[in-house]
Amino acid sequence: MYERMQVTLALALILAFSSGCSPKREGQAGPTTSSVGIHESEQTAVNEPSSSPLALLRRYFSFEQAQQYEKIYGLLSKKRKHYLERFHVRNEKQYGELRESSEARWSDFSIEKNAAGERASVVYFGHATVEESGESKKTAFKAVLIQEDREWRTDDWQY
Repeated sequence: MYERMQVTLALALILAFSSGCSPKREGQAGPTTSSVGIHESEQTAVNEPSSSPLALLRRYFSFEQAQQYEKIYGLLSKKRKHYLERFHVRNEKQYGELRESSEARWSDFSIEKNAAGERASVVYFGHATVEESGESKKTAFKAVLIQEDREWRTDDWQY
């Protein structure tokens, strides 16, 4: 049971890319070299193709914010899905159930910078609000997206 709770929390934090994001205003000072405000309507974010890493990230944030976890499963890399199989998660429904069992809820995503990763990957750095057990706190994250079969996929999430 403890392992499942630990995995659930890790997944909530590792895989949390969603909408309802706080935009970074133009001209706003910040410690990063580039910033991307991601404040899109959920409908716009959902309809964008995953042809760019930022479009994928927007979709992921949108689903996370709306707690539509089953839809996130299709945005995960093969490596991430293989990892989830260790916890008996093999489809959208099981993934949704696992994520819903977590107390952690992510919101207010902002991306402060991005960098090219190894091979066909992009790394995004930013902050999000995570609420757990009634407490909210701003948390830094690092999201790694990879290109797989000509589509961008979520491969790793660190906080």
